[in-house]
Amino acid sequence: MKTILKCSILLILIVSCADKNRKSPIANEISNILPILDSLNNSFEELYQKSGFPGTAISLVNKDSIIFIKGIGYADIDRKKEYTEHTIHPIASISKTFVGVALMKLIEQGKLDLNEKINDILPYNIINPFFPGDEILVKHLATHTSTIPHYFDDFEKSYWLLEPNTIKKGEIPNENYNFLISIENNKPLSLDEYIQNVCTKKGKWYNENSFTKSKPGAYYNYSNVGTSVAARIIEIRSGLSFSDYTKEFILQPLGMSNSGWFYEDVDESLLSKPFCPDNPESPTKNYVFPRNTYQGYPEGHLISSVSDLSKYMMEMLKGYYGQGTILKEASYKTLFEPQLTAENFVERDNSEFSDGYNVGIFWSISSKGYIIHNGGEIGVFSFAYFNPETGIGGIGMCNSRIYAFGEIRKLVASFEKKIADNQ
Repeated sequence: MKTILKCSILLILIVSCADKNRKSPIANEISNILPILDSLNNSFEELYQKSGFPGTAISLVNKDSIIFIKGIGYADIDRKKEYTEHTIHPIASISKTFVGVALMKLIEQGKLDLNEKINDILPYNIINPFFPGDEILVKHLATHTSTIPHYFDDFEKSYWLLEPNTIKKGEIPNENYNFLISIENNKPLSLDEYIQNVCTKKGKWYNENSFTKSKPGAYYNYSNVGTSVAARIIEIRSGLSFSDYTKEFILQPLGMSNSGWFYEDVDESLLSKPFCPDNPESPTKNYVFPRNTYQGYPEGHLISSVSDLSKYMMEMLKGYYGQGTILKEASYKTLFEPQLTAENFVERDNSEFSDGYNVGIFWSISSKGYIIHNGGEIGVFSFAYFNPETGIGGIGMCNSRIYAFGEIRKLVASFEKKIADNQ
């Protein structure tokens, strides 16, 4: 091999599962895939050089091992701080899958049922004014059919929280600077305050667009706010904050020691700066953006690394094959089982890596059958998926919203298939 790969490859035995249709894949001789991994390494480096990313990282895993993992570029351009597989920053909407796992854990503990009415749990009522007699259920939140919309009218001005910054006009593109000015004085809200402001009649952001004009449970409509409602329900029924609950039952058991929901919970030295490009389609420069979070943190603000997410993906694969450690087999089956039909979609996205084709419990199922979730926020693009047919999962993150990140996902998926073909 021409390059040294940071990878771990194990021989895998056939493992029989309770579900005979779900068998873990078989790995043959290690030598069969070493040339493939070498080619992946070279292709990743070439793509990085053309992309304009400050930094990015990828991994491929099966249920027993990390097959390939690599970070490249910079977490801090000015200081030449390397972006590695251990570099951390928010992972955007992949965070929602942790809400799904937490819901299933709470159900296992006998503290929640997916068919419960949310107004029997919350200390305030959330009612769709177009269908006041139809109750929103917990499963509607988990499948994005709650009729609570993705964004609200005052979203851009009220949703974001900005850490103190010293950026002056002219130091970043005008549109980004104007956005900073609009949010710099926002004050943090509790999840209850945030939810009530959006979803209840007395809320300051409530208006005729606070709900979609469809019956709860009828149609898929991806919802950030609905995810925060689910997280708040977890807090009420567990007696713990959402961050503490997920730490105790997901992050710590999986050894995700460099992950957390707030900046004060993670190692500052591992953090990447967030960047914004001058042009997301063909960037020539990346500008440092101030560190930020937002009111509904469970919707997309888990801070993690490709290394830690690889541990998470290995557990998801184990769970799919009936060998999970943090949830029972039946819980994993519900987590990944398609919950909707074609009738639940006004417009269905059939693309290979879409997370708008079908949904389990906050995990999406693409038209190709991938268990997947994508993410994108200020300074972030991300993806996490596994292919049930090959038993291999892929993860990717970058620290600037550059559209070439879609090519990173295609690259990972193409090599996932090449590895599977040589097993």
